[in-house]
Amino acid sequence: MTAPPQDLLKAAAFTLNAMAAQVEEFGAELVTDPDFAQRHLTSLQSLDRWSQELVQLAKVIAADDPVAAAEAVTLSELRDHLRAAKAA
Repeated sequence: MTAPPQDLLKAAAFTLNAMAAQVEEFGAELVTDPDFAQRHLTSLQSLDRWSQELVQLAKVIAADDPVAAAEAVTLSELRDHLRAAKAA
């Protein structure tokens, strides 16, 4: 299997970053309703987490050295998942 061209990976990373921004904007819109925010705090926290994960994955995909970028992921659960994939 050949590696995808770098421009394809950059485009995928761009899309992941755009998705992260959309998730973040959606969460920000939802928290403007305090009653909704209070009732759905856990779900809103999940939206924030997903946004962070998308950004971190985009960095790995777009990196010149994806292995080093995976090691630099700041979300420990995601970093551990990527490490496990590297070891497999």
